[in-house]
Amino acid sequence: MIEFTSLASSSKGNAYVVTDGQTKLLLECGLTFRELQKRLDWRLNDIDGCLITHEHNDHAKAVRQVIDSGIPVYMSEGTSLALDLEADHVRVLTEKTAVRVGTFIVLPFAVKHDAEEPFGYLLASGTDKLLFATDTYNIQYKFCGLTEIAVECNHDAKTLDDSDSWVYRAKKNHMDVGRLCEYLRKTDLSKVRRIWLLHMSERHGNEAEFAGRIYRKFRIPVTVCGV
Repeated sequence: MIEFTSLASSSKGNAYVVTDGQTKLLLECGLTFRELQKRLDWRLNDIDGCLITHEHNDHAKAVRQVIDSGIPVYMSEGTSLALDLEADHVRVLTEKTAVRVGTFIVLPFAVKHDAEEPFGYLLASGTDKLLFATDTYNIQYKFCGLTEIAVECNHDAKTLDDSDSWVYRAKKNHMDVGRLCEYLRKTDLSKVRRIWLLHMSERHGNEAEFAGRIYRKFRIPVTVCGV
């Protein structure tokens, strides 16, 4: 069974762990390397690979140290170029081309964000499937047979003040709760055990309201991932 754990989830830093009991993957490394080690209980040797969605610092801050530690790091070509990483230091992924990472099958897919070539990931192991998508205002693909969903829920667009300079970027780059509900409504949720809400805005997010709204609509347990 796939297990998902949040180590950090905000504009200050993002890092998550997913395991199927045999392979353990780090999703993002947007903390200082020391803080990442601490939150992993100093067991970095247990990590079999690291997937990076895009080059922004709150998602890739420790990438060079993770590479230096010997962990295989996966990302798009655009992300590797934006991070100025040597090609032989990373495992470059191609959109919609699945790769095996340990016991996981990883399918990268394009998302919408102000980055060079941002990806979301579908991770499959056995009959379990995890959808992981953060820092995107929309997901253009539908996936069948999902058992876990970890997805951005940043703000409520209906409550934002358009005079705020932050709002324009938020609407163009981050998923709001209304758009997420619309995506979930069109998705096969029959096997989903839990929905994880990622990267919620400290200023414009409301944990209880967003989680309650999604639970009432879909009757699936919801966990908000915090800092």
